[in-house]
Amino acid sequence: MTRDVVDVGRLIDAARRHWRGVAAGAAIGALIALAYARTATPRYEATSTVRIDVRPSTLPSIYADQAARDEIFTEIEVLRSRTIAADVVDSLALSVEMTQPRRTPRADVFASLRQVAPADVEELRLVRGKDGKYTIDGTKQLVTPGVPVTVHGVRFVLAETDVHPGIITLHLQPREATLEQLLKDIDIGRAGLQANIIALRYASEDPALARDVLNVWTSSFIRRRQSIQRAEATSTATFIQAQLDTLSPQLAKAEDRLLAFRNANKIVAPEVEAMTQVNQRALLQATRNDLESERTALAQAMSRVRLQAASTSLNENDASPYRDLIGFPTLLRNQAASELLRSLSSLDDQRSALLMRRTIEDPDVVTLSERIRVVEGQLQALTSTYLRGLTAQVTAADASLAGYTSRMREIPKQEVEYARLQRAPRVYEEMVGLLQTRLKEAQITEAVQDPSVRVVDMAVLPSKPSWPKTPLLLMAGLLTGMLAGAATGFTRETRVSMVRSRRDLQEVSDVPVLGLIPSFSPAARLIGNGARQGAVPGGPRPALQLANGRPRTTKVADLAAAEAFVRLYMNAEWSAGRPLRSILATSPLPGDGKTTSVLHLAGAAAGQQRRVLVVDADLRCGGLTHALELREQRGLVDMLTGDATLAECIVSVPLPGGGRADAIGAGSITHVASVPQIVDAVRELLRQATHYDVVLIDTPPINIVADAAALAPLTDGVLLVTRAGQTSLAAIDVALDQLERAGAHVLGTVLNRAELQRSEGYGTLQQYHAYTLSRS
Repeated sequence: MTRDVVDVGRLIDAARRHWRGVAAGAAIGALIALAYARTATPRYEATSTVRIDVRPSTLPSIYADQAARDEIFTEIEVLRSRTIAADVVDSLALSVEMTQPRRTPRADVFASLRQVAPADVEELRLVRGKDGKYTIDGTKQLVTPGVPVTVHGVRFVLAETDVHPGIITLHLQPREATLEQLLKDIDIGRAGLQANIIALRYASEDPALARDVLNVWTSSFIRRRQSIQRAEATSTATFIQAQLDTLSPQLAKAEDRLLAFRNANKIVAPEVEAMTQVNQRALLQATRNDLESERTALAQAMSRVRLQAASTSLNENDASPYRDLIGFPTLLRNQAASELLRSLSSLDDQRSALLMRRTIEDPDVVTLSERIRVVEGQLQALTSTYLRGLTAQVTAADASLAGYTSRMREIPKQEVEYARLQRAPRVYEEMVGLLQTRLKEAQITEAVQDPSVRVVDMAVLPSKPSWPKTPLLLMAGLLTGMLAGAATGFTRETRVSMVRSRRDLQEVSDVPVLGLIPSFSPAARLIGNGARQGAVPGGPRPALQLANGRPRTTKVADLAAAEAFVRLYMNAEWSAGRPLRSILATSPLPGDGKTTSVLHLAGAAAGQQRRVLVVDADLRCGGLTHALELREQRGLVDMLTGDATLAECIVSVPLPGGGRADAIGAGSITHVASVPQIVDAVRELLRQATHYDVVLIDTPPINIVADAAALAPLTDGVLLVTRAGQTSLAAIDVALDQLERAGAHVLGTVLNRAELQRSEGYGTLQQYHAYTLSRS
């Protein structure tokens, strides 16, 4: 089966298997990192910060924030400009690099250093003589400390100190190359997302130079910004002054035109005059309306009185109709009319009183009637005169209203003209006032420094190198070494696809994995000398037999292996679902550990009180025969040739764990037997060995010899033994395919030398030790 998906668990298992290589790679990487940290030239980093105050904005907050960010980024780009970098290069003579002596600040060697002209050489070498003076290599020019010297475009003064290097080497680089390198080395960025502060960082082998580069950089930036601001302010002031000189005469002319118009039209305030005219006309209109109402009412009253007087005779007892005028308010306000009405009322009352005692012809009654007629005539004449006066007042009011209307028609024209003439000076005044304000602002800006930009922290002399960082290099070396070791291990693993874990076996086959056998001591894998006498020097010690309920001292790996074989035997029976009378063990290739597995599986079965017969059916190699030292005994070959019976070939041997079992060796393996002969011999052996509970048959590797495939159908089940890190997945696939073609019942697979890890679900050796040996 092919594996197309990378399994993280498998990668972790591979890393565990190659931990020694990973550890070695980590150690080598750490050593290389430490060596580099000790030999690398230290670099010192300086830091400087500049604050930029953003101009206030009248935009909404969301747009104002964006504008502020844009302004900060604009200033950052200005700081990164080649112009400022060129100022730094020229000011500090960065084109002149001191390559010797190394790790010495340039200020300790040179009191001053400048490049005054393009260099015509690439290197300038000064050699110190016995008298303390230096000779420029290639010339006879002497250089004395403290004395200025100019050579090849470089002007310098050597520092007057007690200690001078023997050789001083200056490397003269092209200005453009130095400029490009400086722009790459310096780091300029915003100090924080919400802070209007720009941070500058620069690292150099010379700590004083790292500090000076940033200080000159920020000073040049602020100086240029101030210069640009002053130039802008001066230009603005000049322009504004020119505009003021142009607008001032225009303002004077506009004011003169306005004054002439006011004098010609006798205008003080057109708006006030127009309002006054409107108010007076409205008042006059109201007065005229009142007079007209009063005249109309009085005329109607007089008409009624006259009609009533004409139809009424004084001989009658009725009162005078003119008495109705008493209630008219206009006549009451007139004193003469009021007196006449009062007299008329009094005479009318007297006449009415006499008529109650006398007749109409009585002289007194006649006299009072005459007097009443006289008073009525006077009252009529007075009322008529008053009516004519009211009519004259209405006419005069109409004439006045006509005059007001005529004058008000002329007011809008004057007002419009006045407003036009007045607007021009006002506009000129506003413009002049605004320009004067801007002129003062420009003059102030020209005179003072820009407070919107300032240095928050000047760069200081670094006290410790920023590089190399030993802890960081050590971690990087460890990580790189670990990755290299892991890559080497993975390369080795992927070169040949080997079985490594239970997961691999499950992916390559559909049969269950019955046992994971951990590595144990070499002495416990094969039975050594004295096997037939009952000693098992190489096998696990009797501690596998629990005595007094507690294990005895022995190797933890051997104990864990013994437990794994017990579990293997039980899993094999459970997998078959019935007791297994015969089990055949084979492997894909030699060296997978099938013989050792058969031997220890027999010990596990014997520990379960089973009668066990172990058969070595590997007639070509006889691994089990060698392990049990049965070379001198009769075996399966002798049964095949008829030279011995089953009983004559059986030998009792000790087993791991202290038990014993019967065994049949290969016999005389010099006899070449055919596959059918071996099949017949094993079939006969299984037929006669009915008194054994289980028969374990060790066979040759199935991918090498065909014996195992031929014998497999004779048994109740087959165990395919593999070895971690050795058996390839392709070999397992081929072996399973052959067993399937032979019609064998494959119980499952066994993985020898398995690394019991938590990912496999089994307890580790440490957990086994803690559980068995730490309890008493």
